[in-house]
Amino acid sequence: MGLYFSHKSRIAGIIKEGKKEQSPRIEDEMLYIFSQEYLKKDPTIDFFIFGHRHILSDEKLNEKSRFITLGDWLTNFSYAVFDGKELELKCYTNFSTNSASLEA
Repeated sequence: MGLYFSHKSRIAGIIKEGKKEQSPRIEDEMLYIFSQEYLKKDPTIDFFIFGHRHILSDEKLNEKSRFITLGDWLTNFSYAVFDGKELELKCYTNFSTNSASLEA
């Protein structure tokens, strides 16, 4: 029972946090800054992809490189799809049927 309520409390906290009016500027994110600095050392990188930040973002660092944070499954229902060439952020949107549908 304790695990159940602990999980519910964590979800409620994440949802409450996600509803804040002011989101931090992506330029101030430590992973964004890290990506910019790393790109100076190795400009061949196409994608910097991070999870577990509860921030959904897809930012161009230059003409070739992108900074991506996957968001989260609890509030954004977000994920990424990579076809070997292109990477696309998507959100799961249809919870009303047994067969899931996906929309970009």
